[in-house]
Amino acid sequence: TKMLSMLLLCQLFSLMSTVLPATLQDGTNLEMQCPSWSSDCVFNDIEHVDRPGFSSWEECAVLCADHPDCQYWTWVFAPSGLEACYLKSGCPLGWINSNAVSGARDCVSA
Repeated sequence: TKMLSMLLLCQLFSLMSTVLPATLQDGTNLEMQCPSWSSDCVFNDIEHVDRPGFSSWEECAVLCADHPDCQYWTWVFAPSGLEACYLKSGCPLGWINSNAVSGARDCVSA
């Protein structure tokens, strides 16, 4: 149980350093890393795009930048063949997901 507690604590610190700042919408200018690997913005989907040949987080980021209501995006890249881009109106809750990468609207390249 001690090992499990340590693992959960490490995941919490990882979450706080990568995804949590994106949830602060109070004008503090804290921003999500660009891009934020292993993070998934859950909820607030405004569009779900899954099409053959969707191959990079950058494509998802451009879709968000071009959508008037998109503020965040999440690209889920596994399992292979089921890649999808989720456009978001906000990122109130970040979740650790090793098969995803997320970013804010202005994160269109690393």
